[in-house]
Parts: sequence; C-alpha cells; structure tokens
Amino acid sequence: MAIHNGQLVVSGWYASDRSICKYNTFMILYDVLKLNRKELQRATVKLSDRADVGTANKDIFNSQHSGFSSGFKYSADLCGRQLQIIMRYSDAENGEGHYVDYWFKPFKAPDIPVLGGNIEQQFKAKCVKVESQSDGTSLIIVK
Repeated sequence: MAIHNGQLVVSGWYASDRSICKYNTFMILYDVLKLNRKELQRATVKLSDRADVGTANKDIFNSQHSGFSSGFKYSADLCGRQLQIIMRYSDAENGEGHYVDYWFKPFKAPDIPVLGGNIEQQFKAKCVKVESQSDGTSLIIVK
C-alpha cells in the first residue's frame, strides 16, 4: 500500500472457490469507525496472473489469476482514519447481486507527504532523486 499521485494504491491477491460465476471484481475502501461504518469508494479491478499464488494454492479456483493492483482517490480528509480494504467478486456489473467478500485487516490511513509552496522541510538523506511531473510539480524520492 502506498500513496502515489493522489491515489492510495493497493496491491495483492485474492482467490476464493466461491468466486465461480462471479466475473466482476471490485476493491472497496471502507471506513471502520463505529460512527461511520460505510463504503467510501469502490474501484473496478482487472485481475492479473499470479503464478506463485496458483502454484501454492492449486486447490483454490482461479488462484493463478488472482492478482490485483488498483487505487482510490486519496485526500487529506482520509489521513489518520481507520480504513479497511474489501475485495469482492460479484455476478453483477455494479458489484451488488450475489457476491463474495474478503475483508483485509483494518489499517490507519497514512499521512499525505505533501509540501506547499510556503513550507520548508529540512532533513538528511543518503540519496535524493527529483523527477518533474506532467502537472508541473516535482516528485522527490529520498532514501
């Protein structure tokens, strides 16, 4: 999981024998706080090949094609909140209908590493790489 270009990018794999005849795959961002408990965003997912998962889980339907990587719009209002990722196989194009879910472990949403034009940040680093972005900003990678 990482923040990249204003997106919370989540990658992994999810396979289930209960996904037979459920050809639509979704990743759902869910707010787990007791007062909120609701779906925040939903993304359609195109599954990718995962030979390692298929080899290790030969007994699970379609495990060799269970990889995913997708993202959600990520803004400051999500920072620090308790969130959860739900992976869903569904027989409906909108993700409802008959479906099977897997709820990943909840996590605290990370802060957005953004510096405004009037903020100065100083730190020591062994390696700094600066890349110009198409929107006129700079991506700074620090190790």
